[in-house]
Amino acid sequence: MNTLGICLSAFLLLPLPTEPGDVLPKGYLPAASLLRGWALLSDAPLVYAEDKMGNTPVNLLKPFTLNHQNFQLLEALLNNSGLFLKPVGSADQPRAYWITYNPLADPPRPKPIIEVIQLEHLDPEEAVDLLRSEARSKEKNLDPLDRYSNFVPSPRTNSIVLNCASNARLNHYLRLIREKDQRPPPNQDRPALKIWKAQFMRAPLLAELLEQRWEDRGGQGIHVVVNEPTNSLLIRIPEHLWKEAQKMLQDLDRSRP
Repeated sequence: MNTLGICLSAFLLLPLPTEPGDVLPKGYLPAASLLRGWALLSDAPLVYAEDKMGNTPVNLLKPFTLNHQNFQLLEALLNNSGLFLKPVGSADQPRAYWITYNPLADPPRPKPIIEVIQLEHLDPEEAVDLLRSEARSKEKNLDPLDRYSNFVPSPRTNSIVLNCASNARLNHYLRLIREKDQRPPPNQDRPALKIWKAQFMRAPLLAELLEQRWEDRGGQGIHVVVNEPTNSLLIRIPEHLWKEAQKMLQDLDRSRP
């Protein structure tokens, strides 16, 4: 066995580093020791493009202390040995690092599937809250290279945008929304009379802005009457839509610099 083989055989028996501050001895080490140090310092899991990568020899000319000051040097040592670490997800806060021999390669992640769904009865923000709650449970143990689903409400168009990593996942969330996007019980669908006391705007202008925004929203209409002596609005609206109208009023009727 040559000198390199003897060194590797000996160092393969060494325990891997367990915490920042550990010192790696000089000489030839398997890359697994340095990669374990990278995982400790970055607090992110590693995904290998090939299982054999951990056996790649890395030559340390002197003892190496695993700390954040040596983070860039650690990456340079791995790069010089032919191993490249690619962040998965955000570069600032990666979910994981993908280890590859190819410096130009990107992590093999599923392509996003995007769909827009128009809502009839459900408020877009409530729908997104529902989907995010479901995703927290369904996607809590995803593979590091997988993608989390993302949901964006569009109150202006009364729709939501779904961004998922698989058709199966997308269809699951679509079924959930279709089950929830139903006409409410009759007692909630009947018009109710609501009063809004304007705080920062004249009631006539507030009424005009509210009606314009509600018309842009589309769907079931509302009826607004201005009470100028009290600077308030009388709004006839189905009970289940009042919460959405309140959000619009809060956005319109607020102090501005």
